[in-house]
Amino acid sequence: MTRVTIVGAGNMGRGIGTRVVAGGHQVEIVDHDPAQAEQLANDLGGSAAALDPGARFGGEVVVFAVYYPGIKDAVQQYADQLAGKVVVDITNPVDTQTWDPPTGTRRRRRG
Repeated sequence: MTRVTIVGAGNMGRGIGTRVVAGGHQVEIVDHDPAQAEQLANDLGGSAAALDPGARFGGEVVVFAVYYPGIKDAVQQYADQLAGKVVVDITNPVDTQTWDPPTGTRRRRRG
């Protein structure tokens, strides 16, 4: 059984956590809002548990499921816990108001 730590209790954290629990693995949820982490862990059930921000986590796999602007701070906050772990960053640099790439980036056109 693999233990997965998910940093972020939003929609993507929920989706990934759901699949981790369904696969019979342990999941730890950590979020800047401990109440959100606790609610998600309760919703996921099974082996899901919430951790307080800054708590030591035990996942062999760590998934950063945070909004793009926050990824740098999140990685810095947990940097001392990432050595020897598989780290997955699912962030995308998009403007969440328009779903366009940030100013200054270009899209490639297919065709």
